[in-house]
Amino acid sequence: MPITSKTPLSQYKEWLEAHRSIANLYAHRDVMLANFRLLIFIAGIGIAVSLFRIGAEYVAWLGLPFLLFGILIVIHDRVLKKKERAERAVEFYEKGLARLEGNSMSVKLTTLRVIFTALV
Repeated sequence: MPITSKTPLSQYKEWLEAHRSIANLYAHRDVMLANFRLLIFIAGIGIAVSLFRIGAEYVAWLGLPFLLFGILIVIHDRVLKKKERAERAVEFYEKGLARLEGNSMSVKLTTLRVIFTALV
């Protein structure tokens, strides 16, 4: 293991920024996938309406939007889990930085406020 001259404070700041960028990446992917799901849903409705006007022999085309929508649900779920994990890491390093900087009391008060508002 190489010896580094980084202080714990600078190392935590570096890790915090790395996890923030990861959380921002997954937040962007979350919005993008949500928009794709909406687009596929609207396209499926459009296909269904036009197919029912044409006739029942082309109903198999409804399988395509259902399949795409299902695939997007699975992918979106994975992205949401990764985003949540990255956001928890950001919170962890923010609390660690606060402790290193001597602001641990503010972290405790913020945590208590979050718990209290969740209970109310």
